[in-house]
Parts: sequence; C-alpha cells; structure tokens
Amino acid sequence: MTRRRWIADEVSGDRAALVGPHAEHLAVVLRARVGQRFDISIGQTLRSGRILSVTPQRVEFELGAELPSPTPAKTAGSALSPSLACAPRPLPTTPPSRFS
Repeated sequence: MTRRRWIADEVSGDRAALVGPHAEHLAVVLRARVGQRFDISIGQTLRSGRILSVTPQRVEFELGAELPSPTPAKTAGSALSPSLACAPRPLPTTPPSRFS
C-alpha cells in the first residue's frame, strides 16, 4: 500500500509543515496522529516524513530519506504514437443545421 503524498507549504532543514486547508484536512478528516508517516514533496524532491505535531492549523513533519521518483503510469493515450495521440481533429466545414 502506498502512503499519501503531501506538498510541503513550509520547509526548514529537516522539517516541513502543512498549513491552512491541507493541515486541516490531514488533522480533522484523515485524523492524522503523531508518528504517522507520509511522503512529502519538496520542489522536485520526494522525502519520507514523520508527523511531529498535529493541529487543524498546522501539521509538522520530521523529514527522512529521499525517496525515488515514481515513474508515471502508462495510459491508453500515452501508449499511442505521439503523432496519433496529439493529432488535431479537423473542424466541420459546414455548421450542423438546428432544424433538419
């Protein structure tokens, strides 16, 4: 099972925090507790994080090791050749009649 991933609002050294609506969601809706682990995105870097404190206004994390970047999943559109996946569609030459 994968851990939930959050984008840090504040970062200082090996500490990160979520504030505002993200902190409230984590604290109230998901009922986060001290000691729980989440993946924390810091710019282009992904690190493990352990909750140090939780309030609806602020959730603070201790940052751990850097995690490998996930590889994007293949979708049906990305499996097609680039020329087919991004090909523009031709517009109709005459507008459809509203009263046929």
